[in-house]
Amino acid sequence: MGSVQRLIPQFADMMAAEVSFNSGHSVITIITSAAYFVVIWINGVIQFYSPRARARRRVIVGLHISRRSMHNGPIALLQLCVANQCLIYQLLHRSDAAPPVRLYEFLDDNRFRFTGFDVERSVNSLRMEFGLTVRVWADLGDAASRRLQQDDLRWAGLDQLVREVMGMEMIWPNEVRWTTLLERVLPLEYVPLACVDAVFSYELGRILLG
Repeated sequence: MGSVQRLIPQFADMMAAEVSFNSGHSVITIITSAAYFVVIWINGVIQFYSPRARARRRVIVGLHISRRSMHNGPIALLQLCVANQCLIYQLLHRSDAAPPVRLYEFLDDNRFRFTGFDVERSVNSLRMEFGLTVRVWADLGDAASRRLQQDDLRWAGLDQLVREVMGMEMIWPNEVRWTTLLERVLPLEYVPLACVDAVFSYELGRILLG
C-alpha cells in the first residue's frame, strides 16, 4: 500500500509525515485534532493553488470521510488531498468545540471542486453533523461512467474505480484494525491507510475532471 519515508517535526496535537505509495505517489500528510493546524494547511493550499483556478477548471480536492464504525456512526476523520498535500482532521478528537471557520470557508469556496467516491453522502453528512457546506463537488463514479461509457461504474467502489481508470490495485494489509485509524495518536504504519482514500480521490478527480 505505502510507507512513511520520513517524519516532519511533531507537536502534541499534530503529526506530519512524508508518505510514499507503491504507485509512485508521494504526499506530505498532516494529521491533527487542532483547528490551528487545519487553518495553516488550508491557508497554504489557498495561497498556492487558488491562483490556478479558472471559471471552468477549478482546483481538484480529494475528499473522504471515515466514521466511528465501518459503515455508519458519526464522522471521525475528514480527509482532504490537493496534489501532494494531505490533511487528516481528527474530528472525533478535535480540541475545539466546532471546526474552524476557515474550514467552512474553504469547503464553500467556488474555486475548488471536491471529488470522492459516494461523495454526495459525505457532503450531506458534513452538513448535517457540522453545518459544513461543500459548494462544488463531483462524484467519481458518475465521472468515470461518463468518461469510460460504463454505466456500472456509477456504483463502483473506490478500489474498482482506481483499477478501471488508473490500472492499479488498492490492496489493504490483512492485519489492519479499523479502530486503530480512529486513535488520537496514530501508529506510523497506519498513516498511509489514513490518507490513501483522499489521495486516490484526488488522483481520480484530476484524471477525470482536471
